[in-house]
Amino acid sequence: MLFDTNVSTSQRNRRVRVRAPELTGREWLNTGGRTQRLAELRGRFVLLDFWAFQTEVSTGPLSV
Repeated sequence: MLFDTNVSTSQRNRRVRVRAPELTGREWLNTGGRTQRLAELRGRFVLLDFWAFQTEVSTGPLSV
């Protein structure tokens, strides 16, 4: 089967740029207690890992 959506290749390869919301935190791990802003990391690779203290799976990687 062949489907034609009538969309050109350049239109399909176009990326939509969405600005990430600002995340400001004083209790981020490995920041030495200083306030860290996502905007300060612009242009760098950032991996955010969201978790909660209520689950063993989430707290496992922490050396508590």
